[in-house]
Amino acid sequence: MRIDSYSFGSIVIDGKIYTKDVLIFPDIVISPWWRKEGHLLKIEDLEEVLKEKPDA
Repeated sequence: MRIDSYSFGSIVIDGKIYTKDVLIFPDIVISPWWRKEGHLLKIEDLEEVLKEKPDA
């Protein structure tokens, strides 16, 4: 998985343009990804990430 470029409002990952929020894992991109409350990040927003047991 490679991030080709990013700018306000978009990110290009492996040649595909995303204009919604994303979660990036080594083998998959989840989009759209929605937070529970606007621009605030809460632990509930990261449930999918925590399931993957990322390295500390």
